[in-house]
Amino acid sequence: MQDKKVIILMATYNGAAYLEEQLQSIQAQTYGNFELLVRDDGSADATLKLLERYAAADSRIKILDNNGKKLGAAGNFLELLKKAKDADYYAFSDQDDIWHKDKLAAALNGMQEMEAQYGDDVPLLYCGAKTLVDGQMQVIGISRFEDARITWGNALVENLCTGCTCAINASLRRKAIKELPEYIVMHDWWFYLIAVAFGHVFYDTEPYIQYRQHSGNACGDIAGGAGLLRYRIGQLFAERGGTYKQIEEFLKIFGKELDSGQKKNAMLLAASRKNLRLRFRVLKNKEIFRQRKKDNQVLRFLILTGKL
Repeated sequence: MQDKKVIILMATYNGAAYLEEQLQSIQAQTYGNFELLVRDDGSADATLKLLERYAAADSRIKILDNNGKKLGAAGNFLELLKKAKDADYYAFSDQDDIWHKDKLAAALNGMQEMEAQYGDDVPLLYCGAKTLVDGQMQVIGISRFEDARITWGNALVENLCTGCTCAINASLRRKAIKELPEYIVMHDWWFYLIAVAFGHVFYDTEPYIQYRQHSGNACGDIAGGAGLLRYRIGQLFAERGGTYKQIEEFLKIFGKELDSGQKKNAMLLAASRKNLRLRFRVLKNKEIFRQRKKDNQVLRFLILTGKL
């Protein structure tokens, strides 16, 4: 299996506090045929110097020139994907986690299982569970979807793919960079939508990453309990609308390629933002749902108020 080339894409920004541990965990992977391509988004701390030191010592580590542009987390990853060389697979890395030594190997096993069933000429995406830890690497909990129902209607309103667990094949990469979106919620959700619409997803319930939660996270997770309840309540009253915009962008780029059922549900959701009658149609649509019962209840409120 070592003949398959993997390019790991890492977006950094003011990550010096935790970056070295992540770099070391990537270097320790049991699957060694990889290149680590990093783009820094204009850090003001020692991130870039740390990256340069590691790149000087390890020829597998490359730093992409940012040309003085700040793109934000999602834009940074899209730029990395666009500028990366051709490879069999592409994996995505945050700057502050720790990978289990067999993380890449597990992702490639999932990919090859899909390829054996579907071939490699369709978009394929691997993603999975995470062990949540705090800034001191103390375990908070496990974040996973058990018995996930991976469907188009669910993917429109919920992202099961956390980017730091994600790997994609060359087919998905080609589709993703053919026309870059002007707006997305996050890069991982965009790749997930492409895979669900036009290919296949392998969701691994075994965690292969320690996903660090701290005050500097660009995106994070919630282990459960009171924190999850506060988050769900907060979502009811937050300024929202990004999901509608992302669906509209997906329709603009890929609408002609969707089948009639996919296109119908996407257009219904997008149009319902400004049409109360259509919101009630969405509420009756059993194809549009979130995985967990309580999240589905929040979803229904967001749909009813036009705040997806």
